[in-house]
Amino acid sequence: MKKQRLKCGILTCLTVLLCFPTTVMAKKSAMVTNNGSIGAVDIQLNYTVEGNAAAVLPSQNIGLHTSVTNVAEPSWIRMKVQYPIYDGEILERLTEEHMTPLDDSLLTIADGAWKKIGPYYYLTTPVESGAVIPFTEAIRIPADWDNRVIKTQFGVCISAEAIQEKNFTPDFESEDPWFGAVIEAYDSTDYIHKEAGNERFSVTYEGGSEGMIATGKDFFSNWETLMPGDTVTGEALIQNNMDIPVNIYFRIQSEDDKTNKILDKLHLVVKNGKKVIFDGPLSKNLDEILLKQYQPKKSSKLTYTLTVPASLTNAFAENKFKSVWTFRAEEVITPEKEANPKTPANPKTPSKSNPKTPTEIIKTGNEMTLYHFIVIGICLVLAIGTGIGYVKTKRGRKI
Repeated sequence: MKKQRLKCGILTCLTVLLCFPTTVMAKKSAMVTNNGSIGAVDIQLNYTVEGNAAAVLPSQNIGLHTSVTNVAEPSWIRMKVQYPIYDGEILERLTEEHMTPLDDSLLTIADGAWKKIGPYYYLTTPVESGAVIPFTEAIRIPADWDNRVIKTQFGVCISAEAIQEKNFTPDFESEDPWFGAVIEAYDSTDYIHKEAGNERFSVTYEGGSEGMIATGKDFFSNWETLMPGDTVTGEALIQNNMDIPVNIYFRIQSEDDKTNKILDKLHLVVKNGKKVIFDGPLSKNLDEILLKQYQPKKSSKLTYTLTVPASLTNAFAENKFKSVWTFRAEEVITPEKEANPKTPANPKTPSKSNPKTPTEIIKTGNEMTLYHFIVIGICLVLAIGTGIGYVKTKRGRKI
């Protein structure tokens, strides 16, 4: 029986310790998932041949309607025409007998800003997404092609190339307007061009049941599809709507397709006001840091800049990426305010019994309130009652 009563006494003591009051901090957070993608350059060559092009006559005009459709991002376009003759003897005869060769002089070029420079026809205006640009309308068979070239097999081969408009300016007065750019093959499927937006973003701590509120689900959504060489910026207002100070914390977690490493290529700079809080590749996560302590009704502007290197190739075209930003608020309470909510008559002369103390986060209770005394009183009554019961039991045994 002694052991049983002793256990009860221990539990009573534990009850007293558990009932001791602590100040519970409100911790609220908001998560924003930012999405982005790298664009692509892709075109389609369209052609239609009128009549029977398998057998032609001298001086005949053959309807050769060709055009280019831009199915991806705005681009610069150039065309090249070649005229293969598949019989070496016939080709030699055309040269020896000074017969008219197949060349661009026989083409009818569609109206447009085409300019022949070297072996290419350059379109001197950029082509928007979805636009269709005509190139040729017809080709004429030379008038002096007679029985000497009968049954000659020849072709007209047209190729189209494109390069991004953004961050690239051709020089149409030079011999190489595209500066020796290497053209890579690419084929997109159901490509969607994303336009720029003008949404306003903010993160506000309201306290109470509302807690932290993020306006705008995606802080990258105002950016159009990103292209090599792009530098884009955005901003979000961070504010405290409470009547007490609030610490707001921030962290970054990025999600990347491990097969392409696109986030290693993208560079992000984040500033809170003038203070740089992140500067590095988007693949690098940022552990939680304190943005700042926001005084009542105060705010700051969070700005962010993302840079896409100009060296990206088609290997990164249409790659998507994601970056998750988390904002967490922690209310800040002064011990002075918790114990004395009313402002003294002369705040410039603090009393000795209530000295001025710096603002701090209260993690455990250090001020006795009416609630604290009530809880402690209940615990003491339980302890005394248990003790009295124990004494009566002990006396009964002696009798």
